[in-house]
Amino acid sequence: ALSPDGLSVDLSGPIGTGSAERLRQVLDHAPQATTLRLDSPGGRLFEGEAIAREVRRRGLDTYAAGECSSACTLVLLAGHERLTTRWPHVGFHRASHPGPNGTEVAASRGLMQSYRAAGLSESFIARVRTVPSSAIWYPTLDELMANAIVTGLAPEAPPPVTAGSNAMHRR
Repeated sequence: ALSPDGLSVDLSGPIGTGSAERLRQVLDHAPQATTLRLDSPGGRLFEGEAIAREVRRRGLDTYAAGECSSACTLVLLAGHERLTTRWPHVGFHRASHPGPNGTEVAASRGLMQSYRAAGLSESFIARVRTVPSSAIWYPTLDELMANAIVTGLAPEAPPPVTAGSNAMHRR
């Protein structure tokens, strides 16, 4: 959805088949948009990568306004400036891919390569590799900033009612 002032686009909900194309269409009608606001539990890795490419191509800033987990983190990392609140809910885990044995390993390998390309440290990536696809690890704000996942804070907002930082939750 496009904001009333046309300067930001909201991407909310799961990232599913066709999400990248739908976002591209919205952005094509909003050339003045500078920020993509994120509130997504993630979803399809391929779609997340496609959205990330579009964000980079357009030089958009990203803002984790709510939940930004799994494939959504690829979109967050694509932003020129990457903002969150003081109470981030940015979550990481290994990729999952339904299919024969070994498919999840291949999907996770691709995700870790994307994280490397985004400049995440090997120690951070190693931590992500320990989190099964059925769980989410929420690093602290300090960890997000130290790894340049987040480059700044958005204006103050009340803390979310979700669990605390640096926690891991089962889905």
